Amino acid sequence: MADDVLILKTSGIPLYAKCFGGKTCKAHPDHALQSGFLAALFSYSKETFSESGIKSVIFSGFKLDFKVDEEKELILVFTNPLEENNS
Repeated sequence: MADDVLILKTSGIPLYAKCFGGKTCKAHPDHALQSGFLAALFSYSKETFSESGIKSVIFSGFKLDFKVDEEKELILVFTNPLEENNS
């Protein structure tokens, strides 16, 4: 299960954010700033690398998974902790 969930428009407007116990969401509650950055990251990856865009980003200790609904212009971002053996 995801630690945190963000739902945003492809334009970067945040629609929903829920912290399910993840440290990242609680430590950085400015969801408008995060949403803008994540939408820009998705848009950049789509235009530069692949028509389908980014699927995930791995940081030290956690991973962001992206699910996109192009028809509804929505991006869902799930924050998941990395397993000890994957980091």
